[in-house]
Amino acid sequence: MSHVEPRHPVLAGAPLAAVVCQIKYEVRGALADWKTATHVHQQLDPESYPKVEQISAGGINVQFSPAQAPSISPQAPMTGWRFSSVQREWNVGLLPDSVSIETATAYTSWSPDFRERLERVVRAVAEVVEPSFEQRLGLRYINQVPCPQEITPQNWSKYLAHGLTGPTRVGPFKGKLTSLFQQLHYSLEPTQDISANVLVGAGEDAHRQRQPWLMLDIDVYREGIRTFSVDGIRSTADTLADLAYELFTNFVDRRYLESIQ
Repeated sequence: MSHVEPRHPVLAGAPLAAVVCQIKYEVRGALADWKTATHVHQQLDPESYPKVEQISAGGINVQFSPAQAPSISPQAPMTGWRFSSVQREWNVGLLPDSVSIETATAYTSWSPDFRERLERVVRAVAEVVEPSFEQRLGLRYINQVPCPQEITPQNWSKYLAHGLTGPTRVGPFKGKLTSLFQQLHYSLEPTQDISANVLVGAGEDAHRQRQPWLMLDIDVYREGIRTFSVDGIRSTADTLADLAYELFTNFVDRRYLESIQ
């Protein structure tokens, strides 16, 4: 694997709760046998992921038709495998129709750490599972900003960009906002089928003594049927990481951004 320098500055103090990259492909039959698990495990590097366990995951199938409500039906559970580091700070989930890598606490930068781990995962799947088509490649950053008790809806602007907190600043409703939830969809690179969903939330946690919280959930993805290619996935994942960084830096206040660099 070639070393690649980070394509953007490292945000050492970013409030990450989870980073997940998932690749969906056509269903590749049952992966319940230990032989498959052993082959994938060897490709991943057993020292990095010494824990192996069988998992079962269900899902839903959503079908869209013109002028009709979406049709939602449950899917039968699929059996696969989870490969984890000693403290479970790194996890790889392998199912018949997808593979994912995620971490909640160990993320340091896109490159080289996360990128190299992702490439190893994709190569293992290509060699052992042998999918023909990629259906969706997604990279998701879930940020949860730890707020001191004195942070209130009226000064969320210390963290969020001005455009997101307008209702808390001016007008007859100033000082009356108690929670905020926005869902935004972006078509970022139409020619490459790259889009993004961004969730912005803020409020008080009633279950934690009204502890203030802020959430910025960024999901950047490529959707569409194309040949499963290790090089293609790696290159597009780089693009997704750059776009996720640009979205994050445009959604947070500049002074807060400087404080976490």
